[in-house]
Amino acid sequence: MKIMKRTKQQWLELIQAQQICDLSIVDFCREKDLPLKSFYARRSSLLKPKHIESSAFSKIIVAEKPKPSATVITLTIGKANLSIPSSTDVVWLAKLIGQFA
Repeated sequence: MKIMKRTKQQWLELIQAQQICDLSIVDFCREKDLPLKSFYARRSSLLKPKHIESSAFSKIIVAEKPKPSATVITLTIGKANLSIPSSTDVVWLAKLIGQFA
């Protein structure tokens, strides 16, 4: 067996030739005078799927929840001002406004 350094392209051509012929890998290597172990090693390294950075998962960035602002409602009637938090119950607020009407 003559030791010959083959290029990546030459190995790919040999692998493709073996795939389309009717010979088993053992018979193909014997016929082409290829080391069986080298053929399997090259086939494995050249045909294995390349590592792909993307995946089925997407990277997400969790934004901070908006902090409730300290919104204040200010009611002004004449010279009187009433400041209440915006979280005040609307039914209570409606009753209060109804008292001034």
